[in-house]
Amino acid sequence: MHSIWTAAERIEWLLALALFLLFLAALYSAPARASDIYSAALPALGVAERTVDGINTTRGTDMLIVYTPGTGRATTGTNQWGYEVVVEDGYVVAAGGNNSPIPQNGFVVSAHGASIPWLQENAPVGARVTLNGRELRITVDAESHKRLAAEVLRYTEEVLGTAWDMVPRASQDEVAHSMDRAQAALMDGEYGKAIQLAGEARFYGTPSLPVELRGIWHRPVERSPIAVRHTLDQLAAAGFNALFLETFYTGYTIYPSAIAPQRGEFVGWDPLQVWAEEAAARGIELHLWVHLFHLGRITVDMHPDWANLQRDGSIGAALEPGLYYGDPGHPEVREYVFSVLREMVERYPVTGLHLDYVRYPNTNSLANTSGYSPKARELFKEVSGYDPMDISPSTHPTVWAEWLKWQEQNITSFVERVAAWRDEHHPDLILSAAVVPDIDEAIRTKRQNWLAWTEAGWLDLVTPMIYSLDNGHVAGQIAALSGKTGSAWFVPGLAPFMGMSPHQVIDQVMSSRAAGQPGAVLFALHSVDARHMDAYAKGLFSMKAGTPWNVRGALASFAAWIIEGMNRWVAEDILPADTALELDNFAHDVARWLEQGPDAPVKGEWLDTLRDAHRALDSPFYETRGQWLRMQIGLMVEVLGRAEGA
Repeated sequence: MHSIWTAAERIEWLLALALFLLFLAALYSAPARASDIYSAALPALGVAERTVDGINTTRGTDMLIVYTPGTGRATTGTNQWGYEVVVEDGYVVAAGGNNSPIPQNGFVVSAHGASIPWLQENAPVGARVTLNGRELRITVDAESHKRLAAEVLRYTEEVLGTAWDMVPRASQDEVAHSMDRAQAALMDGEYGKAIQLAGEARFYGTPSLPVELRGIWHRPVERSPIAVRHTLDQLAAAGFNALFLETFYTGYTIYPSAIAPQRGEFVGWDPLQVWAEEAAARGIELHLWVHLFHLGRITVDMHPDWANLQRDGSIGAALEPGLYYGDPGHPEVREYVFSVLREMVERYPVTGLHLDYVRYPNTNSLANTSGYSPKARELFKEVSGYDPMDISPSTHPTVWAEWLKWQEQNITSFVERVAAWRDEHHPDLILSAAVVPDIDEAIRTKRQNWLAWTEAGWLDLVTPMIYSLDNGHVAGQIAALSGKTGSAWFVPGLAPFMGMSPHQVIDQVMSSRAAGQPGAVLFALHSVDARHMDAYAKGLFSMKAGTPWNVRGALASFAAWIIEGMNRWVAEDILPADTALELDNFAHDVARWLEQGPDAPVKGEWLDTLRDAHRALDSPFYETRGQWLRMQIGLMVEVLGRAEGA
């Protein structure tokens, strides 16, 4: 979907991806691929038998365990690094995920590690399953195909019902047409066709909400202005409203810099100028995605004294093979990184600055700690009296704790500096950061106390990288972080690069929405193909959306959404008639206001109108029926409330 990659580019990207996956593997065992009942081919016919490793016992490495109601628990209690199928009345009714509910009329088969592929291959939804002692027998026959198709249609109708009233009328018509054809295909025994049509219905039946960040990360491969325009056209057509463009990474800039070397493939032109101009022309926000302290081999070779040394004196990051960091404890490193950020922001008209690798290299033991450049050791000794090479958690626990806090403060004070500079010179710039979701892990393994940054009000947006194929785990992580990111908007980073289908991405975006978060950022554009773009355009991102910090854009899309849905919501008892009248007046007033141009002030009474509407939906009758509408009104209240308090 982008310009054609050269062999060298493919090798470079594949190497980077392989290194990242190796890094993940070093931290965890590999998670199972999440199940997508729409995209898989009809399973092969046959019988599979296997002795399970235990019943109602702890799932260990490579084990296959069965959990029955006799365990006394409501769910299996397993972590995200496995794969499970739920069996009810002798048939598989759900596949994928972990910590599954244990049915009273069946059991759960749970796999880890080497057992995952066997369970994925042999136990599709619809398969017949028997358990005799510890002997498991799974049969896939023609009846299984029929059951699979029927279950897909049933599941589709169930999912469509969760937010049906938020789906535009035209899209509802497309859903009805696809589902009618799917039912006919099921009756005719065309089970694969029935599943495909149900998937189409699900695309059209996914609501498009008016206020959210629809972002995507992208490392540019486009070699010409024509290629840049082509990529941005595709993003606009699919409904994305923000691009996080990698502009400074592995020590190189993509633009001709007076400070850092420009990447060789871009020498001779200024791609960032083209990206900035063309993104603005399409209404797509451009956020400069920058690596901070991961400065690449070129930088540490040019400045050996800047290198972030491991405890053994090596320059590479032990748990991140191929990555080379500058030492955040070295003042010259910090000044260099800041000067690059300042240069690009002052040179190009962009919406935001997005900080990545704003941390030390990953660590999980004393041996692979880092930050031992001669300058950092000297500075810490000045404040503590100790060379950090001479201390350890066991020999000097108090001083060691000071050393870790000193490193943490090196990162935190840098973010504070960037924020202060932004506030003084570029107050409209959206400052954001990609961070480790678990704050305790972030501090312990990377000295990244991002919660302190959000609580201090330095960031406008935080994007925790919640990368998992387990939708339940993702939903749990989002719920755990909701309301806990200080003044920063929280939008999760999701991982289609791990092999997600469009349906799986939709599931995770809907989890973010259901938790009240305004959108998602996808990693990354190289893994989002034409199937994804088509799916998002049909439903998920079909209506225009404004980002929550763009008050004018948010008001415009929200008002259009209100006008489109108003009559249906009243007719279906989702919205009280008097509240509907107030919202209708508000929406048309916004439409007139938009015609006055970008300098027209926001009307203060709009916030009162929306607060009244939000309260009207708090009643027991409306709080469930109008939950999605209430959520969006609440989000718009927050958008206007923040703007009023700015």
